[in-house]
Amino acid sequence: MKIKNKENIVKNLFKLAIIILIFINVIFAEDPGTAAYKGGKYKKAYNYYKYKLDKERKDNSILSYNTAAAAQKLGQLEEAENNYLQSLNSEDEDLLSKTEYNLGQISLKKKDLQQALAHFKKSIQYNPNDFDNKVMYETVRKLIEKQKQQNKKQQKQKDQKQDQQQNKKQKSDSNNESQKDKSKNKEQENREKQQSKGSEKFNENEDKKKMQEMKIKSITKEQAKNILDAVKERELKSIKKLIRHKMKGKKIKKSKDW
Repeated sequence: MKIKNKENIVKNLFKLAIIILIFINVIFAEDPGTAAYKGGKYKKAYNYYKYKLDKERKDNSILSYNTAAAAQKLGQLEEAENNYLQSLNSEDEDLLSKTEYNLGQISLKKKDLQQALAHFKKSIQYNPNDFDNKVMYETVRKLIEKQKQQNKKQQKQKDQKQDQQQNKKQKSDSNNESQKDKSKNKEQENREKQQSKGSEKFNENEDKKKMQEMKIKSITKEQAKNILDAVKERELKSIKKLIRHKMKGKKIKKSKDW
């Protein structure tokens, strides 16, 4: 009897141990989403957590965080950011620190350094002992300082280039004005030369005209004298002829002048 009782006790303890192990495995077993995420099956993990989140129909910071983490791995940054923002409703500072850290990573992807710096700073505030968030904060801070220096350098180069262009333009304008002045002076000189030539030509023409007039006047006077002499000679002949006709048959004593 004693042996049978011992056997029964052993069997019962063995069954109890098995039940306890099963219970422990059920309690501490990973859900399918976590298993898929750890196995690199991010699409499967995302679908699982998204389904769970939609089914909950209420705020669930952990589900929102898990959905966001899977979406981030898939490169769905907008989806990830929206779900991370939902997980900020949690009161768990460790979860909040991780959420701010991941939001900082998304901001870096978007090249928003200032926003990324703000997220990493909040991550440090929630968990000052986390080494990664401190490294990212300092990295982004140095990037911002470097960018500021580059912007200053670029602005300085831009200003110098603008000054050079302005000086070049002013010099060009000055040269153009000088060329215009030279051109105007040359035109003025040409006009004066033309006027001078015109005046000389006019004076020369006037001189020629006067000479011609003088010549014409001179010829006219000579012709007039000849004509007058001819007229006088014809008149004298006519008078002589008339006297002879009247004195025909009479003896006339010729004068010495005739």
